Amino acid sequence: MADAYHYSVYGDYGRSLPRDLDGYVHLTAAGWLAAPMDTAGEPMTAEQAEALAEQARAATREAEAAVAAWRESSDADEALAVAGLVCGRNVEEDASGGQGHCWRLVRGDELPASIREEIEAEMIDGGVDSTDDYMAMNGCHYRW
Repeated sequence: MADAYHYSVYGDYGRSLPRDLDGYVHLTAAGWLAAPMDTAGEPMTAEQAEALAEQARAATREAEAAVAAWRESSDADEALAVAGLVCGRNVEEDASGGQGHCWRLVRGDELPASIREEIEAEMIDGGVDSTDDYMAMNGCHYRW
């Protein structure tokens, strides 16, 4: 795995991970020391950076184990096929923060309820059958 990744890689679980101001989770102390952080004017110490890196590595191992267990479950494919659809369509989220180079499939049940409703309204009421880039109220970019 890379030294850093965007928290959205792990869907809603990613929101609980330690991340910098741009939403990236760093697996090394050097990454944390170089990352944009809100430290209230105090520079981060090497010890604090290493503690964040260890916390991120442990949380990443936990997330990867949970994903692997889910993929091995007998009903994972069926659940993904059903839960992955919003109004019968696949929805992808841009994990690159709107830059458009890191699209990932988002299961419908991973979306916050308000955002799923917003996207459904665009699909149904707005008549938008597909779009290359839709920015939702939460500031995230989606396509379907």
